[in-house]
Amino acid sequence: MLAVVLVALSTAPALAKPAACPDGRFLLPEGTAILAPAAAGRQGIALAAKTITLDGSCGTAKARVKAAKRATRVAARWRSCGERTRVVLKGTLAAPDCGTLRGKVKARRTPALAFAATRSACGDGYADTAGGETCDLGAADDELSIALLLAVHDLVAGGATDVPLSPDGTLRFVRTTTPTGGTDAIVRGGATLVRWVHDGDATSMVADRGGDQTPELAIDATRARPVRPRSVCISTTTARPSAR
Repeated sequence: MLAVVLVALSTAPALAKPAACPDGRFLLPEGTAILAPAAAGRQGIALAAKTITLDGSCGTAKARVKAAKRATRVAARWRSCGERTRVVLKGTLAAPDCGTLRGKVKARRTPALAFAATRSACGDGYADTAGGETCDLGAADDELSIALLLAVHDLVAGGATDVPLSPDGTLRFVRTTTPTGGTDAIVRGGATLVRWVHDGDATSMVADRGGDQTPELAIDATRARPVRPRSVCISTTTARPSAR
């Protein structure tokens, strides 16, 4: 009988290890901050590849990540965060939702501060521009705000070639490159609303707000070449006094 039990146990499938909650950025409520003065916007806690970063207060530190069936626990230590020393963060992500990071931050000679930070996601109504998000900046239809355009500019300058402009991702900024220039476009679904084509010193822009292949505006421009100043030679003569 004992042999049968041992054989059954040896052939039973091993239980799968619990999977850790996915990485992400977690935002504190507006007007609150950890180890930093409260500022406009929401402070973020970034969890990525077993590291943790606190926006505006603590740089990136290695994190201990322990996955369990009901929660994922994370912890990190910093020697210093600004003027604070011996900083420790411990938090828990309840599974399977993994949507809220709850925990405490403790520094030397500083009372422990409890926090609850919600996962940043496209469509949550807050534009987490510090995390590279643009889709919640309030683009209505194809009307783009200045804040949205500035955020897109920063992302494209950093190398992004496909940036969502709306919560559902149907409105996007797309960049392609060519040996002599490239194309920038704002698209909605399969329709191109605005297209800029750059080819050397020439640039053309076509706006088709309705996406019906009937452009409302078309502009062709050529980069002005600098005008070199011409050299001018000026000679002067001095009249000699007449002999008396």
